[in-house]
This record gives sequence, C-alpha cells and structure tokens, in this order.
Amino acid sequence: MKAGDCSVAFAASGVAEVADRGFAISTFAEVIGGERSFAITTYGLDATTGDYGIARSDEFGRATAGRRGVAIVENGTATVGDGGLAISEGSQGVSVAGSHGIALIGEDCTGNFGSAMASVGGILVAKWSDGERTRLVVGYVGENGIKPDTPYSVDEQGQFVERVDTTSCSSV
Repeated sequence: MKAGDCSVAFAASGVAEVADRGFAISTFAEVIGGERSFAITTYGLDATTGDYGIARSDEFGRATAGRRGVAIVENGTATVGDGGLAISEGSQGVSVAGSHGIALIGEDCTGNFGSAMASVGGILVAKWSDGERTRLVVGYVGENGIKPDTPYSVDEQGQFVERVDTTSCSSV
C-alpha cells in the first residue's frame, strides 16, 4: 500500500497505490490511481487510472482510464484514454472506448479533434460546433461506413472520418 497526501489506499490481498487526494481500494488485485483519482476493484484483475480519473473493475475485469477518463468494467476490459468513457459489463469482452459502450471525443492538446475508436456495437460521440451552436455528432459502428477498431475524428462538416495520425497527447 502506498498513499499520497490526503489519500486512502487499502489492499486486503493485492496492491493499492494512489497519488495525492485519491482513493485506491483493492480486495483482490492491483489498483493504481493518479492524483485526485478513484481506482477500485473487488474481484477484478486490475484498475488503473491517471490523474482525476475513475477506474472500477469487478469479476476478473480490467479497467484502465487515462487522465480524467472513466473506465468501468465487470468481467471484461474497459480501456479509455484521456477524457473519455468506456463501459463493459458482464462478458461483453473488450471495450476500447466502446464495445457496447461510448467513446467521447473533443479537441486534443494541439487544438484538433482527438480520435475515438469503438468495437462492434460501439458508439462514437463528438461535441462539434457548426459556428452557431454546439451539436453532438453520433456514429454507430457498422453504419455509414464506420468500421470497428478504427480510429475516427471529425471533419469541418461535423462528419466522422478515419484518422490517419493516431498520435495522442499522452498515453493511458
């Protein structure tokens, strides 16, 4: 167990580490939390999050969230980068920002749109402005040419387009 200032780390039979002002709770496996984060697993394999993130795993699941990301899983894998949401429940399998979940994107660190990737059945959602108002752009894997496990961005017209450069601002 390792806890930063004003933090809580608890491990019954596992590893719990957290930075300042965070929570890391494990009854079974490894949980690692960044600053002001929340990482918890009861019977999961691991839960890892960056600063300000939330990662929760259960029933032999793996949850990994980047900075300000949210990954929640029960018996599968939920992996999301910075600022996104990935949810996988039961034996749904892998959710990389969205197998039967949602991948949210916005602008990346360079002022361009980030990329979202979802597996079969996933949903891509982006906040986009047409110059007059903010809108949500929604794409469904398998419809309108959206392919599974392929990174997408949003063009100037508010349409999802395959993203060639998948460089991110920071890693998960």
